[in-house]
Amino acid sequence: MKYLFKIYLAFLKYINPVKRARLLGVKVGDNTMITSNVIFSSEPYLIEIGNNCQLTSGVVINTHGGGIFVEII
Repeated sequence: MKYLFKIYLAFLKYINPVKRARLLGVKVGDNTMITSNVIFSSEPYLIEIGNNCQLTSGVVINTHGGGIFVEII
């Protein structure tokens, strides 16, 4: 079942990217357009996109940088 869901998400990426984003857990506002090659990070449920937005080719949304603070003395 897990593989079927992944195939379904891959299909939605090109057919209905907004629905795909919502299935991943992204909160998407009204009248928002997302193109097929927008990348969401490993925690898409932390992402909120407002109303009347447009995310186009090459957009990558990260929920965290994954880095640590290093102090040089």
